[in-house]
Amino acid sequence: MSLKETTKHILPAFLIFNFAFLLTKNLSLPFPAPNQIQMPPSEAVQDMIFLSLGMRRLASDIGFIRLMEYYGTPEESSEGHS
Repeated sequence: MSLKETTKHILPAFLIFNFAFLLTKNLSLPFPAPNQIQMPPSEAVQDMIFLSLGMRRLASDIGFIRLMEYYGTPEESSEGHS
């Protein structure tokens, strides 16, 4: 490969990489980072017990039930809102 052919492939890749970097530089995600997620100690112990005993499916079923309970719980209403 000649230098001209190499430049023809590397330059667009370099420009795309820099453009993507500039776009994501000031991007803030709507969710917390994985290292900032906190779990109550009782749930963490229960999850570790399930996983250490090889009960992944049971743990996922219980997690799904907790998720449905969370979404089924009404929000606390503030004054002026019904």
